[in-house]
Order: sequence, then structure tokens, then C-alpha cells
Amino acid sequence: MAKKRVRLADIAERLNLSKVSVSKALRDHPDISKETRELVKKTAAEMGYLPNLLARSLSSRRSYTLGVVVPKIAHAFMATVVDAIQETATQRGYGIVLAVSQERADLERQHIERLLAMRVDGLLVSVSQQELISKCTSGCGRWACRSCFFDRAIEGLGFSSVIVDDREGAYRAIEYVIRKGYRKIAHVRALRRCLSAVSGGPATKPPSGMPVSRSGRSGSSKADSMNGMVTMLQAPAAGQRIA
Repeated sequence: MAKKRVRLADIAERLNLSKVSVSKALRDHPDISKETRELVKKTAAEMGYLPNLLARSLSSRRSYTLGVVVPKIAHAFMATVVDAIQETATQRGYGIVLAVSQERADLERQHIERLLAMRVDGLLVSVSQQELISKCTSGCGRWACRSCFFDRAIEGLGFSSVIVDDREGAYRAIEYVIRKGYRKIAHVRALRRCLSAVSGGPATKPPSGMPVSRSGRSGSSKADSMNGMVTMLQAPAAGQRIA
């Protein structure tokens, strides 16, 4: 049987104080003496009291909670990002609620709607591949909280975003391996936007004037990427170097 939840009224009854005084003491309000605040906090801890965050958020209009939506969690990059978000949020007195879309646009929408219903103070979203390809996030223009895309973003929605400059990063990487003497360089991609990073586009050209051969895409799963890499490695003739 579940244990009965301790209420402010229970603490007030034990200490012969009003609920308002107990509430103020737990919030370190200056109207309450230091001795009384310490007594209330000690009694609350002994009784196993936990504050009602929902009620507090209704009165303060803030939940001190951030919603974080990522496409996958079993991924070194995403795990590092989530860890950094958690650490930074904690330092500023916030908690996070983490949701994983599994690269599905429908699940992503469900997570976002649930987080909004929880009245989170902000949303940090790394968009799923399905959503990025379709370039449409249902109702996101009506998100009633501060929001920011990271790693992947959809342009034209008016939200802030923190993303990697794929073109510049790929360009520098290719220049580096060329300086190391490699000439046949393979790139296994998943998202369409990655191709422009290595093949040149409005902002870039292939390093050193090297020709670019488009031999198809590998797909978006880990297995597809592995198969694509094996195919690339088997392609060069003997004696050729491949990066």
C-alpha cells in the first residue's frame, strides 16, 4: 500500500503553526524567524515531506523544468550533450525531463506536446530525421515557451538554434587528409544536407579542385552506414590509399 503523502497541513498541525507560516519557512521567507525556519525544515525532512511542484508552478508561473528531446540516446555525441545540459540546468536551479524520439516524427510530436502540457519553462530539441526531411513541425509556431533547436534545426520557424557548421568542418577535414597524401576520399552519409558539405555548394568548392563522384547514399541506420563503408573500402584498386 502506498504511503500517505505528507502535506503542509500535516507539518503545520505537528508544530502548531499555520500552513502559510510553514510554506514561508520552507521558502526561507524573511517574515519567519531563523529558528522557526530551521525547525520547520527539520520536521519536514523527518516526516518525508516533498513539495508539490505542480502547485508551486501554478502560483509562480514557472516550473523550473526544461524539456529535452533527442533523436537517440545510445550515441556518444547525444549522451555528451545531454550530460552538459543536465549539469548546466542543475547549476541554475532547473531540472530536465528527457524524451527520445527514436528518429520518428510522430513520437517527437507526442513528446513535445506532453512536455508543453507539463508547462516546462523551455524546450531544447534535436529534430528527428523524419522531421528534418519533411521540414515541418506541427504546431511548433505556437509553442508557449522558450525553445531552441540543437545539432539539427528547421529553418524559417523563428527559433534559436545551436548547430555545427557541417560544410566548414567537412572542408577542413578533407583538406587535412589531402595534406597527408590521400587522394581517394570516401564519405558515408545519412542526411541529404551532409552531401553539400563535401561536394561543394553555394558556400564551398571541393578542396584543391578535386572531382567529386556521387555513388549513392548508404541510408540512415548504423547497419546502412557500415555496409556503405565496407563498399567504399572494397572499391579502390590495389596500392591506392583511402581515407
